[in-house]
Amino acid sequence: MKLFSLIKYLLKTEMKSPRNLGFTLTELVVSGLIASGLFGVAFTLVFANRNLYIRDRERTAINQDLRAAIDIVGNDIRQGGERLPSDFPAIVVVNGVGGAPDQLIVRRSLSNPLNVCGNIAAGGNSNISLSNMGISGCDTQDTTLNDWSQFRMANGDASGIITAAIYDTTKINQPSQGIEFFPYDGEDLSDSTNLMLSRGTGTWADSYLATDQPRIYILQENRYFLSSLDADPGNCFSPGAFLTLVTNRNCATGRFGVSSQIDNFFLQVCLEDMDGNIACQANLTAVQSANRSAGWRTLARVDVGFTGSRDVSSDLEIDRTIASSFFPRNVLSFD
Repeated sequence: MKLFSLIKYLLKTEMKSPRNLGFTLTELVVSGLIASGLFGVAFTLVFANRNLYIRDRERTAINQDLRAAIDIVGNDIRQGGERLPSDFPAIVVVNGVGGAPDQLIVRRSLSNPLNVCGNIAAGGNSNISLSNMGISGCDTQDTTLNDWSQFRMANGDASGIITAAIYDTTKINQPSQGIEFFPYDGEDLSDSTNLMLSRGTGTWADSYLATDQPRIYILQENRYFLSSLDADPGNCFSPGAFLTLVTNRNCATGRFGVSSQIDNFFLQVCLEDMDGNIACQANLTAVQSANRSAGWRTLARVDVGFTGSRDVSSDLEIDRTIASSFFPRNVLSFD
């Protein structure tokens, strides 16, 4: 009742004294201070929530980038060595010098191999002979060559050209790791005693002796490393923050950006000996990988890790590291 009486009194007073209508200076100042405080609290909450949203968004983005990178690399490792023998460097790990990011090379064959049965001279454009009764494995290759022909016609480009590779174990110490890629554009199946595989454009970079028993493969070689993804293929390996994939050493048309904002790419391989003991090391060279008794066929696992970061603001950076282990299942193909 007192409240209603007070309101009634104030109304009567205001009606009698028009000069008293409005707010006093003190009321305005107090109201302004209260409003400023409320707006300050509201803006603080809005900006705090905005920063949390940006932080969560960037954290999610970097987690997705790292997870995508490790999934792609891991799936490739699992398939590494498919249709490849124990003396082929199917998986190679290059340890980064001075803390630089590592590199990973994973290879698999898309068909059964063919034996090279005639000499090849460097600088020439000669086709590959696949028949020679005096060399082991060179007497009955017509069935495999027919499979190659069907694969080429199904998977070649508009001109029927596909990339193949010659491998010579005697050249494993060379920078090429004994592997030379070349365009394969045809074959001659008309005479089983004179089978030929046709090389396309270009010339041979190295010489190959049939007595060294080189082999040819329809090979898929995937090399993973960090680069700037420079548009110039000549700068293919320039350092940067993109996880880069190069297929069959073709930086011009076979280079792809897998993931961005990667700070480091680190690897190690773990080999299992005959007694079941596992030892891990930072690298696996081509020579080590191609060791018949202790090479990639003895891999117990390949450990892969990525570190990435994103700038949220001038004073805040999000860092994440993700790592996992993968088993190249094709080692189970060996006894």
